[in-house]
Amino acid sequence: MAFIIVLASGCEKEQQQDKDTETLENFSITDIYGTSYELESMLSEYNYLLFFGFATCCHWSQSSIPQINTIDSIYNDIIHIIGVEGSPTPDENDIREFIEAYNFDETIILRIDNAVLNYILYPDSILAFPSLLIIDSEKKAIYRQSGYLENTIDSITKYLE
Repeated sequence: MAFIIVLASGCEKEQQQDKDTETLENFSITDIYGTSYELESMLSEYNYLLFFGFATCCHWSQSSIPQINTIDSIYNDIIHIIGVEGSPTPDENDIREFIEAYNFDETIILRIDNAVLNYILYPDSILAFPSLLIIDSEKKAIYRQSGYLENTIDSITKYLE
């Protein structure tokens, strides 16, 4: 049984690899305060974009915030972190409380507002929280993570240096 699961996991990774080798088209996002950003513009300022998919009600998303804040403090000169709130019906008050409670002062957008970002962050149309996606300056997805990892910082370090 475990052998079958490993094979299925390997196949899934291969499929994601194919999607990740595509160069992304430029797209725009708008944060919860109404500020618009374009992919190319953000990548002209930073070497990497890290999209952090989370849900305010998700324990594992909440548990990931210290690692995301640490990544920001270590790599803030080369990486821009964008929080992507993924609840099906996001509540503005919940988002603001989340920001304050977890000291999460990154750009935050709503997943439901951007179909292009939905495809990029969740290419298999399976929502998982938390999730991470790193895009490099060549507009390629170089790292993808679904679910909580205790060693997220160690996992992404080799992709950023």
